[in-house]
Amino acid sequence: MLIVWDMAAQRKETPDWSENDTCERCGSAFFWNFKEMWSTRQFGINRQHHCRKCGKAICDKCSESTSPIPLLGFEYAVRVCNDCHGELTDEDRTSLAQFYEVKHRVISIHVDLSQRRLVTSGFDNVIKIWDIKSLVD
Repeated sequence: MLIVWDMAAQRKETPDWSENDTCERCGSAFFWNFKEMWSTRQFGINRQHHCRKCGKAICDKCSESTSPIPLLGFEYAVRVCNDCHGELTDEDRTSLAQFYEVKHRVISIHVDLSQRRLVTSGFDNVIKIWDIKSLVD
């Protein structure tokens, strides 16, 4: 797979991840917060995860969905909290990259911008020359 990102596209900075002893959405204690688990009588392994869109510390139940978020640099599906998943639109999920199937494992890439060509070579000893005029114009 060859992925070409539009470097001129405006992206947003990813949020800082917050740290918390409890889920910031439902309040359930994470597994290392034994005192809270004991006081609420909620026992079990409740791992901490982070929503890639808002950065909140969340549990499994509050982050059951995944989604690509190209504006934040995530072209493939990543974990998002249930709140953020409901807020994401189709436009938010629209890729800012172009994907090309190269059908061979690429070990070397060279770009010649003056000729508007991309050259790939793979383990199969095949050299492919790509016309990238539409990508650079």
